[in-house]
Amino acid sequence: MQDYREELQKNSHTQIGDKSPITQEVLQDVVVEIKFLATSWLDDFEKEMFEGKTIDELLNQRSYD
Repeated sequence: MQDYREELQKNSHTQIGDKSPITQEVLQDVVVEIKFLATSWLDDFEKEMFEGKTIDELLNQRSYD
């Protein structure tokens, strides 16, 4: 658990316990990263459920916007 926290803190834009305000640029980067992760996790889950295909692929679509 400690190794995970150290790695997270090393790769983070802000340090754990840092009370400085988050800039708009950093916030935008975090939102983009979370959106990417959520999309990729959902794709992985759908592929497990639907024989290696996402719902978009099953419906012959491929748009995340």
